[in-house]
Amino acid sequence: MSGVSKCYCDKGYAFTVNATCEDINECGNDPCDDICVNTLGSYICRCSTGKVVASDDTTCVVGPIMNRVGTVMPFRGN
Repeated sequence: MSGVSKCYCDKGYAFTVNATCEDINECGNDPCDDICVNTLGSYICRCSTGKVVASDDTTCVVGPIMNRVGTVMPFRGN
């Protein structure tokens, strides 16, 4: 195939009709349990107040509670 070239984009980017790589909005697929923040080439999951992102980086769980001096208070579940 003489004279034919192929272009590829990095992960998190898509090739456009203008022959450029454009960031994909991964948040459009709802990958996060709560809040999704699109970043260049990726995304970050965030959680509402009182919750933290779990080790799977997508699920929100009840997080530790901070007291007034910034010390972590143990969580006492229901």
